Amino acid sequence: MPDERLSDIGEFGLIREIARIAGRASAIAGIGDDAAVLDMPAGQVTLATVDMLVEGVHFRRSYMSPEEIGATALAVNISDIAAMGGIPRYALVSLAASPHTNVDLIRGIITGLVSVGKRFGVSLAGGNVTSTKGPLTIDVVMIGSAKRDEVVLRSGARPGDVIAVTGRLGARAAFRMSREAELESAPTFRVPVPRVEIGRRLAARHLAHAMIDLSDGLAGDIKHVCQASGVGAVLYETALPIADEARTTASALGTSAVDLALSGGEDYELLICLGPPDLETARSIAGDVGLTAVGRVLDAGSGVLLEHSGGTQRPLSTEGWKHF
Repeated sequence: MPDERLSDIGEFGLIREIARIAGRASAIAGIGDDAAVLDMPAGQVTLATVDMLVEGVHFRRSYMSPEEIGATALAVNISDIAAMGGIPRYALVSLAASPHTNVDLIRGIITGLVSVGKRFGVSLAGGNVTSTKGPLTIDVVMIGSAKRDEVVLRSGARPGDVIAVTGRLGARAAFRMSREAELESAPTFRVPVPRVEIGRRLAARHLAHAMIDLSDGLAGDIKHVCQASGVGAVLYETALPIADEARTTASALGTSAVDLALSGGEDYELLICLGPPDLETARSIAGDVGLTAVGRVLDAGSGVLLEHSGGTQRPLSTEGWKHF
């Protein structure tokens, strides 16, 4: 029913709708119990992460469909598991919405979420719903697993390591900025594609010394790695794999495509620190997604630098995405 509201079906009606769309989870017990009962392969550790998407901050219904909103909400959490070299398995989803919210909007969000879950083998195993006078909010807890000796942390980068990134950077920031500026030539929205298989294969072969997913932007996330590892870094401006959409949008807005790639955020590619001899092997693992060497890990105390086209190095002043 197009005009059906959450106030018409109530909390338990909404839970039944979510269970209907999601189907039965590949869990011992899932939606409908007080807690999900999850099965994990023997000899593996559990990985857990949580991410919240708030309307007006992380998404806008004016330029994202309900299915795109739901798909993005799950994909960004799967990306965190990929950055640890793990396998995503279960999701718990909480929704906070106004009683006047159209039920079809929620159906679309769950449909998009479930579609990404099926692609990556993730079951929707439970969650929570509540009423709010504030913005629509989607909170996802992601549970994954990995072999204990294959988990990749942010803290393993070593001086001399190559810094590499998968894919291309700046496309999602270009989409967001072009829509906010109401450009006629706005790029097409893309749901993030978590690099699960690449992260898992790098971890299984012990090639990645450190990894992080690029949620806050390359500039911010390399600083997270350096802080956790106690090292410095230099990024090469001319090596950045900038997406065509970022270049086009930057030109239209009179801004820098390099800044979009460094600080636009929401790329959800992997940043990987690895030994120079392993770079070609890692590139073969990345395949058509691509893996680009964009910098080098330096000794502690070197700071985080950006090397410009003429070879001049300056402190990387560009920041990543800031929530506050």
